[in-house]
Amino acid sequence: MFQQLTIIGYLSAKPELRFTPSGTQVCNFSMATNRSYKKGDQWQDETTWWRITEWGAHAEVTAEHIDKGSLVLVVGRVKPDDS
Repeated sequence: MFQQLTIIGYLSAKPELRFTPSGTQVCNFSMATNRSYKKGDQWQDETTWWRITEWGAHAEVTAEHIDKGSLVLVVGRVKPDDS
């Protein structure tokens, strides 16, 4: 099976870059997507928050080039939170 998710949204804060003990780059950031829909005669706004983790060389490039408020496109897979 194949799973792919494409998200376009805005960063809510500056990305955080860190390194694993073995030196692998890891970038974490949150982003928001918005949609408007009509419920009866009223327009409703809905915001969905996404927590993104990026690994490897791309993580370091991401952390250097995007900032809070940046519009970004993310393509990846979904890993549900373990609750």
